[in-house]
Amino acid sequence: MTHMGAEPRGTRTVSRFSLAYLRGRRECVFLLTPGGRISFVSDSVRTRLPNADRLAGRDWWDLWPEDTRDAQRGAVRDASRGNALCLRVAAPDGADGPDWEQTLSPIHNSDGGVESVLAVLRPPAGQPGESG
Repeated sequence: MTHMGAEPRGTRTVSRFSLAYLRGRRECVFLLTPGGRISFVSDSVRTRLPNADRLAGRDWWDLWPEDTRDAQRGAVRDASRGNALCLRVAAPDGADGPDWEQTLSPIHNSDGGVESVLAVLRPPAGQPGESG
């Protein structure tokens, strides 16, 4: 039996599994607050982007070239409203190469509100670590 406000049985195991899964992805995986702050970066981010260890707590759009930041803010706002988006974007600041694929997906809480945004970056085809 679960009391109001108590964590449902197995939630911690699922959370640990989810975190381990995200850490091990070849794509660059981030968790964002609904306001756009970076709260998690996967290990692959650390190998692809300079200063990755200092990204937590920064705004998502700060990763991107100046002329694309308004579009990034709008994309995070849309995802925070419950919309999933898939975009072709310029390489993040400090990353080489052509456009990357970016997916922003809302993560809903038990009340149906958006509690986080999952952001996944896939490098261009032919780049090391491409997803496929």
